[in-house]
Parts: sequence; structure tokens; C-alpha cells
Amino acid sequence: MYLKSIAIENFRKFGDQDNVVYFVSGDKQIDKDKDKVAAATTLIVGKNNAGKTTVVKALEFVLSSSDVKSTDFNLIYLNRIFEKYKKSYNDDSFDGLKTYPTLKFSVSVGVEEKLSSTIISNLSDLIDISFATDDKNSAVECITTYEIKETAVFNDDVKKIIEKSNNKETKETFDPFKKFLALLDKTKFSKRYYRKNGDTVSGGFKLTDLIDLKFISANKHLDGQGLSSMFNRIITRKCNPQKQTVLLDAFSDKIDTLNHQLADEISQHKPDVNGVLECIESTKHLKVELSPDISLDNILSQLIKYEYDEDGTLVPEEQFGLGYANLMHIIGQVIDYIDQYPEQEMQSKVNLICIEEPEAFMHPQMQENFINNIDKAVAHLLGENTKNINSQLIITTHSPHVLYSKIHSTNSFNNINYISENNHAPKVIQLTDSKIKKALSINNSKKPEELLSFLKKHIKFKSSELFFADAAIIVEGVTEDILLRYYLEDTPLSKFHITIFPIDGAHGLVYHPLLELLEIPALVVTDFDLKRSEEEKGETNADTYKQIDDLKNRTTTNQTLQSFLATEKVENMPPQYTNQRMRCVFQREAINGFYATSFEEAFILTNYSNDILNSALKSVKPQIYANIVGKEGEEEFDNLKDNSFKFQKKLSNSKSGLASTLLFEMITAKSPLPIIPSYISDGFEWLSIQLGAKGE
Repeated sequence: MYLKSIAIENFRKFGDQDNVVYFVSGDKQIDKDKDKVAAATTLIVGKNNAGKTTVVKALEFVLSSSDVKSTDFNLIYLNRIFEKYKKSYNDDSFDGLKTYPTLKFSVSVGVEEKLSSTIISNLSDLIDISFATDDKNSAVECITTYEIKETAVFNDDVKKIIEKSNNKETKETFDPFKKFLALLDKTKFSKRYYRKNGDTVSGGFKLTDLIDLKFISANKHLDGQGLSSMFNRIITRKCNPQKQTVLLDAFSDKIDTLNHQLADEISQHKPDVNGVLECIESTKHLKVELSPDISLDNILSQLIKYEYDEDGTLVPEEQFGLGYANLMHIIGQVIDYIDQYPEQEMQSKVNLICIEEPEAFMHPQMQENFINNIDKAVAHLLGENTKNINSQLIITTHSPHVLYSKIHSTNSFNNINYISENNHAPKVIQLTDSKIKKALSINNSKKPEELLSFLKKHIKFKSSELFFADAAIIVEGVTEDILLRYYLEDTPLSKFHITIFPIDGAHGLVYHPLLELLEIPALVVTDFDLKRSEEEKGETNADTYKQIDDLKNRTTTNQTLQSFLATEKVENMPPQYTNQRMRCVFQREAINGFYATSFEEAFILTNYSNDILNSALKSVKPQIYANIVGKEGEEEFDNLKDNSFKFQKKLSNSKSGLASTLLFEMITAKSPLPIIPSYISDGFEWLSIQLGAKGE
């Protein structure tokens, strides 16, 4: 039995669409001696404030007995309801509210194994006639709602708020929506359970009979003694009760004697303390008594002194790094949870262990090790404890290292819930291999399984940042990767989280289905790659490098452009290709009379007379530069423009050097900066509009 999914409706940021989060079944067969890692862990990923923690808070809320407050509702939902109330009232058709603010949580519990009598008992209130006990994909659903208890009273109170908001005397100073929220804060709600078919679940059923939750929140306030305190509790609880009784009997008289001896010493300090207090307040009102309080419980509570063994040297807890302290904080809480779990409930419930942002204070490699091995660690704890707890791990994160490590180690995109934003509400996107594979099968000549395998391997640290970015820019080479980052700093886009990553040519097509699933704007900067003959490429003895000034009968070898535009003929190609949230730009327009075939050539044609560019070219290829442009003091910059393709060819093995030299020159020189080619600046403009940055 396991938590299969939860649909969150109108709770906090969540609305009533794209609100289902899916979970992976806990794998109780994990082999601790093999690298079967992260397979039984569900990841919930997304940018800051996307709604990751809200998912866990929803689970906490539906499993608790908390009172409902206005802050538990989606404010857009509440505002929409209240506007309907006002419209209905002002149209003179107000005969009572038709709908009332309601929270709704639909929890689906999957059943994969043979049902025990205890589980059947817990599920009996939810099982309907359609449930098949022999179906491995069987699931029962529990719909939990929070509904207003006294609707008539609420109806009258809303009417009063609307009437007062229409009163001319109070209208200017009265905020009806704030009053509506205040009304919700004092309104009583009933918690009700329903089956999937809508029938009310009667009797004493509670969702906590099915699900138990341990939430380990992000540890933002580690102190120097937190771990000692935690492990003291664990060890004290593990101490054999019979041994504790023996200890108490053996030391009882000695403890009493020690308390008596200390009492005289401590009581000598009472006059000093009370004398100071008497200067301020009468001793009739305030007086203190000092006495020793040595007990076996107090001794046991301070039993553990927590130290790290660092190459044989014992380091005090307060001197060790926060990353290790955070790791031990998580492990300690898991141990504590498993130790305290009642034996009689081990297999009768779904046990959720939710860890919020475990990456706090951890360096990248530690983050990877954590996600790679947390399954095995929990399996080890269960094995050591001999408790066969039916547990599931859920981790919320905004760490690309945790995300990439899970994809890499499991060789799968499965069990990842990506939370994006749509109209100011979270949108849950369940990533699966099957979804991505299906998207990859469209307009691709290669086998989808091969493309999917490539994507899993290639999505290393930089490209895994896609999941946490506002937008992505895909480029072909190192020159674009380095220089575009610099040019972005002077645009409104610098205030947004934009990831840039290079991927050569046709391989960029592999990312397009993933980008579409993630629903983030993507700018693809690719090359025109005009096809030339061997002679035109300067590969014959004639050493002729053809400058292209006419596109008639020309074609492109760029597979990205061929795929997008369904043709290799370039004469009638548009200057860019746009598909929903993606735009592809390339060197379609002539630059100073010539058509560039690459970013480097476009940069040269755009800035052929710029001092910084010429200085960088001279530094990287001094002999080639002198042959084309001329010796120092005799430069003919038009020659650089007229030989842009030739210089590009000569730079084929020096692109990284050119990019680094240009960047250094642009950062340190006082000369006018080279300008970005227009096809890229147009792409920046489009991306600014997509992100709403145009007016900034």
C-alpha cells in the first residue's frame, strides 16, 4: 500500500487545475549492498516560491485537526468567489450564496500487495463495488473537504459586508475583501470525507488511519548543541527500562546525599539574589528559592557528548561544518521516527518521510551522495531496527545537483514532479520517460529511445538548471556561451534566472521536447551553416574562401533549421522560427553585404572596424591577422570584412581562446565595445517580451 497521488484544490497557491502530484511506491526490496539508488524516492522540484513546500504542507494539513484560516485558501479563488457574491447582490438577484469557500484534497492510495486484515479494515470505508483486490493497479480514493458549518450565518455576514461596501458614507474607507477574509478567519469549518463516487464516508473514519507523515523541514537554524540534544533523546529511549530501574535503585541514596550536600552550598547564594530583587520589588511579590535537582532522568538527558572523529582527532559538535551537521540532523530525525514507530502499526499504514530541501549547507558532491544513497540509508535503518515499515520518501528541492543525480543514477526521468507557474498558480507537471520519449518521436529521424538515452546522459549540471530557470538560451559553441552571458548583463534579462548551455548542432533538437514539457521560454541560437563546395571552403590548392553575398540556390547543412523549417533551401527562409514558447534565430540577414555562416563570422562582420575585436583577433591569430588586415599602422579593416569567412575558418581551433580574449578586452578596455549581432539582439528582445521584462 502506498500514496499514489494527491490533488490539491484551492489550498494556498494551488487552484483547481494542474494540481495533481504523483508519488512512487516505496521499494521495500532495496539491496543495501548494490547501487540501486534513489529509485524509491519522489522528487518535487521547481523554482523558489513555486509551491514545492505547499505540497507537503497540504499533506500535513489534511492529516491534522487544524482550524481553517483565510490564509489556507488560494486568494485568487477567494477573490473570484467574493466578486460573484457582489455581482449577484448588486444585480438584485441575491437570494443566498450558491457556492461557499471550500478546500478539497483528493488522496489516492495504491494497493500493490495482498491485503492484510488490518489494511482491509482501514480501507473498508473507502472501498466501493468497483475495487478489485486482485488488480495490482487497484487504488482507493479519499476525498477530504473543509466546508462551512453554518452556511446561513455565513450568508448573512457576507450580505452585511457587501451592504456596507455599497454605503456611500463608509465606501471610501471600507475594504470589503479584507473584511471577507476576516470573516473566514472566525468561521467554523467541518472536515468531511467522501468516496470516489461522491458518497459520504460515515462513521469514525480518519485519514490518519491510512497515512502517517514525518516532515523533516529545512534546517535553517542549526546550533552548536542540536545534535547532542537529539541523540541524547534517542539513546535515552533505547536504554533498557530494566537497566534504568537497576541504576535508579543503585544510585538513589547517593543522588539524595549529593542533593543534600549541594543544598547547603547553593542556599548560601539566596541572600545575594533576593537582596538585588528587593531593591526593585517587595519580597512579598517576588522571591526566589535555589535548590539542586540531580536525578537519573537529568543525567540520562545529558548522556551523549556529540563529537566528530576527524582522522583520530575528536572535534566538538559546534566546531564542525554546517553541511555535515545538517546531514546528521536529517539522519537523526529519521532514526528517531523509526525508533518511535509503534510495532502494531508497521504494515497498517502508508508511512511518508518528507525531507524539505536537504541540500541546505551541503556542497554539490554531498548533495549528489545524499540523493544517491538516502534510499539505502533508510533501508539499512529499517533492517537494523527489524521493523518492516511501509515507507515512502518524498524530497522537495531546488538543487540541480540533487535533480541531475537522481536522473543519472536511476537512468530515468520518472518520479519527478516539476512545479511551474501558470497565471500565478502552481502547475504540476509529471515528468516520465514515456512522455519525453513520445515527444522525441515527432519530427526526429533517430530512434526515440536513443535520443532519450542521450538526453539522460547529457543533462549535466548546467542543463539541469533548466528546471529552476525562468528561461533558457541554447547555443552551439563556446564563443556564444561565454559572450552572450556578458551581453545579457546590460539587458532587462539580467534580473531573471536564465540558463545558457551549449549543445552542438542537431543534438539541440533533443532538448526541445523537454523544454516544451517544462513550459519555459527558450531561445535557440543556431548557425546558418551555408553549404559550400570544397573550393569555396578553401580546401583546395586554390585556397579560395568564398564570401557569400547572394542566397540564390544556396542550402543549409544545419539540421535544426531543416527540422524547424522543413527545407534546406535558404533563399525563402524567414529570419527566425517561432513555435509557442520557443524561438530559433540565425544569421538570415546580410551583415555589411555578406551572409555569415557562424556566430564568429557574424561577430566579425558586425564589428570589423572595432578596436577591441581587432586587438583580440591579432592576439589569437597574429600571422593570419597581418596577412589579411595588414601590419600594424597599415591596417585595412575593410579587408577583415571582405575575408570574414576565411578568418572564421582559421579560428576553428581557437574559438575558446578568442572568446576569453574578447571577454578580457571588453571588461578591461576603455574602447567602444563590440555590438552583438542583430539576430541575437532580436532574440533577446523576444525573450524580454516573453518574460515581461520589456518595460524594465
